[in-house]
Formats: sequence, structure tokens, C-alpha cells
Amino acid sequence: MIFVKIGNKTKKLIAINLKEDIFLNIHHVIAHELDKKIDDKNAKKIINPKGEFDKNSSILQRFIASTDKSYKRRPKALGNFDPNTNAYPLQILLNNYLSLENKDSKSFIELTEKAMDYLVNAATNIIKATGGIVVFMHYDDSFMILLLSKKTVFNINNFVLEDLEAMDIESLRVCRRLTFLRELTYEKETRIFT
Repeated sequence: MIFVKIGNKTKKLIAINLKEDIFLNIHHVIAHELDKKIDDKNAKKIINPKGEFDKNSSILQRFIASTDKSYKRRPKALGNFDPNTNAYPLQILLNNYLSLENKDSKSFIELTEKAMDYLVNAATNIIKATGGIVVFMHYDDSFMILLLSKKTVFNINNFVLEDLEAMDIESLRVCRRLTFLRELTYEKETRIFT
């Protein structure tokens, strides 16, 4: 079970229980942290020292399925990659990664660490911006980047009240998903993401 927050202002918590068999082809998943407090202009990255998540883990299958399900329920806007790659260099990293024949762990981790640098630069000096956990997921024919907030949720386990720190999947503060089969058929300037 994954605890999620419904809506931006609602405090009611529900649990999503994914009992059906999930068969995602997980290539790579890693989480890093963007450390940024509101009213503080400085941001920094905290790189995950443990590396990628175990892609054979059933909880990772459920996590990706939950985020994918939450993402699909939200209204989406299509966007194009901007041709100004100097101002938006992340698209170069993604294009380079997607173009690799062997998308190995090393190239994936390098992509995520460089992407974190761009995110830190974008968040620095933005007073009202806050950080969170940034999850990079390459699965099936998709690449998803999530920025999740940490939330305190409550649980009763064996009749003992516990507070737990959890990720707010339902809100998906920032989420972008690229579908490779569609993306790779477009010219570089017109690639579409949701």
C-alpha cells in the first residue's frame, strides 16, 4: 500500500492497493534529492550514494505503476523541446541517452547527475521554490522524471499509531514523461513530451 495525498489542499489520505500482477520492463530507476528550503535562495543536490534501485523489486514495480496511474489521471499538456539547447540543455542529455544502443547503468546515472545540476541551477535564487525527491525512471518505452514532496502520514500498525515520512505521489508536483517510440520518430526540434 502506498499512502498518497488527494488534491493540493485536501488533508484526507487514502491508500492505493495494487494487487494485480504488474509486469513492467524496468531498465533503470534512481532517486536523488534537491535540497531547497522556501525563502532560501540556495539549492543543492544530494546524489544517491546507493545507486539505482533494484529493478527486480516488487515494491519498485508497484511504485512505478502507482506513479504512472496517477500521471495518467491528470490532465496533460503536450510540449515541444525548445530548439534553444543552450537555454534548455537537459534535452541534449536526454537525446544523447535515448540515442545510445546500450543504455547501461553508467550512462543512466551520468544523465541523472547532470540533470540534477541543471535542476539546482534552475532552483537557485527562486525564493519560493522548494526541493524534494527527484526520481528518474526508465521503464518499458518511457522515461519519467518526478519531483515528489516528502509528507508525514499516519498509520495504525498492530493498534499502534505511527507517523511515517512518505512521498506524495498523488500530487506529482512536477512530472514529465517521454514515450520513446513516439519521441524517436520526430525531428530533434519537434520532439513532444507530456
